[in-house]
Amino acid sequence: MHRAVRLIHYLREELLRGASSWEMFSYQRSPGFGFLAQDAPQKRSMNYWLYYYFNRHAGRWVLGIDGTAPYHEGAASGRAYRGPLTPMVATLSADEQQLYLIVANGSWQQTVPAQVTLRGLVPRHGTGVVLSHADPDGDPFLNRRDELVHDLEIEIQGAQLTAKLPPHSVAFLTIQE
Repeated sequence: MHRAVRLIHYLREELLRGASSWEMFSYQRSPGFGFLAQDAPQKRSMNYWLYYYFNRHAGRWVLGIDGTAPYHEGAASGRAYRGPLTPMVATLSADEQQLYLIVANGSWQQTVPAQVTLRGLVPRHGTGVVLSHADPDGDPFLNRRDELVHDLEIEIQGAQLTAKLPPHSVAFLTIQE
């Protein structure tokens, strides 16, 4: 989750271009930033699927967004922190035919309803994928894609999209006019 949120902010705020940490190969017992485990080559890591979908939804242009989101405040190691519970970025494909939305739900327990109103675009079709895993302490190397990757139902009415973001998830939406 923290990598997804970091990537959203990097892309949206243009903090750094191409900033990330990853390694192609690691080991199942010490996954680090690895995509593939040398000792379990048939498995893919959660990082693999995050970067797989993120790269396919990071369009050519980052679009401005405004709105409201649930807010979170907490403390760790004696320090207070706060920020949106559902950070989001919107991008447009190079051919300007697809709008991409990437949104994370940082809550461990709460499903968050998402409502997006588009300006200057009336969508006719939308698809969604969500990365969500029920066990926060689960093995980051997965036997099957469907342990983490799920279809996300999107409802479209006029210029408005709605979806429900499961707890501790990252959603990738593709919208076409």
